[in-house]
Amino acid sequence: MVSIMLLALILLLSALFHIAALLRLSIPLAYALVVPTLFRDWYHAHQALGDGIFFFLVGLVALSWVVTIVGHIRRWIDCRREDRISTEIYLRRMQEAVKRGEIAPGGGYQVRVDDLWRDMD
Repeated sequence: MVSIMLLALILLLSALFHIAALLRLSIPLAYALVVPTLFRDWYHAHQALGDGIFFFLVGLVALSWVVTIVGHIRRWIDCRREDRISTEIYLRRMQEAVKRGEIAPGGGYQVRVDDLWRDMD
């Protein structure tokens, strides 16, 4: 029975640290576990400072989340802008091909597009 409880505790801690690592909360979690356990006297004597350090660490994690989200949004906007510009260039080339009457073999109009859109790899 004790071994099953110990195994469950180890699995729970492993899952907790894995989720914390995914959310970048490893350092605040380690601080929350280590400081009250190993530095009990200091923590109780300076509880406001200890809590302030913890909230500062969580604030840094939240700031890193905001920076990451802003970066993703900026890249998404840049991709949309590039697609819109490429579409406008394509339409302009198509209009020029229609004006010149450049009919491709097999019908339709021949327009060069290999330099417009980049691969999404």
